[in-house]
Amino acid sequence: MKMINPPGSRSGSKNRTVWIVVGSSIGGFAVLCLIIFVAAISCKCKKKKLKPGRVENEAWTPLRVNGGSAHSRMSELTLNEYRSLKIPFADIQMATNNFDNSLKIGSGGFGVVFKGVLGDNTKVAVKRGLPGSRQGLPEFQTEIKILSKIRHCHLVSLIGYCEEQSEMILVYEYMEKGPLKKHLDQVNLAEWAMEWQKKGMLEKIVDARLAGQIKKRSLKKFGETAEKCLADYGVDRPSMGDVLWNLECALQLQESDSEPSREPGEDSNANAPELPAHAIAPRDLSDNTGTETDGSDGSSSSEIRNSQVFSQLMNNDGR
Repeated sequence: MKMINPPGSRSGSKNRTVWIVVGSSIGGFAVLCLIIFVAAISCKCKKKKLKPGRVENEAWTPLRVNGGSAHSRMSELTLNEYRSLKIPFADIQMATNNFDNSLKIGSGGFGVVFKGVLGDNTKVAVKRGLPGSRQGLPEFQTEIKILSKIRHCHLVSLIGYCEEQSEMILVYEYMEKGPLKKHLDQVNLAEWAMEWQKKGMLEKIVDARLAGQIKKRSLKKFGETAEKCLADYGVDRPSMGDVLWNLECALQLQESDSEPSREPGEDSNANAPELPAHAIAPRDLSDNTGTETDGSDGSSSSEIRNSQVFSQLMNNDGR
């Protein structure tokens, strides 16, 4: 006896086959999408891991040239000039006993200052920038660019710097006896001078060895600039560019021949107040005295150099 399948069972079998095919297609497509997604994520992670290694292998070039980006390369001459000031991080760690807190001598907006001794027994002050500070980067760059070119007996000299391991470290010569204000018996020179500035008698406290050499208009401009810099609130103080412009103006007024050094019969040091004799010791100014030259050409070139003395220092990337 032969069994005949009813029509309903055939249609059910066909439906199951269709659903199996559709399910397999959808599953395969989902697996393919998942593989593509995982591959994209892994590629992105690999790129992120490669970036730090590439940056660490590059030579230090944070100093911008002609307004370029932070990745701009400096010229070989400039790069070699700054490389001569580089100090290995290991040497600085040894000099400061790995930045021991007992050697901490100060702190500020840029970072912490430590006392240290280099391998050649040079006493130094090590200023270590705050980790990851973008605000301190312009100051770090500017101090290297400017202080590496300036040497003066009254200015702290920059000995070197370190930028290894993303550090921003500046190394200065150490002032063994501390700042000048500690030796003035608590006399605040700024307040003392401003009292005479407000009276319009700043010439009364000019050093006796400079009496008659400073012109009134130049001294007035200088006093006004200093007074603005000592304003109580930061918003009232001029920018560094304005300060340098005013100082250059005061220098030009001093060099002009349109005004006598002082009025006839005027004693610029009459009734001048005195600081304690032991507070300020007289200094020999002979080291800073230049040699006079005759001739209009020499005078002209000297005036050009003097008029540019402040403008050459102007750098708005600093603090």
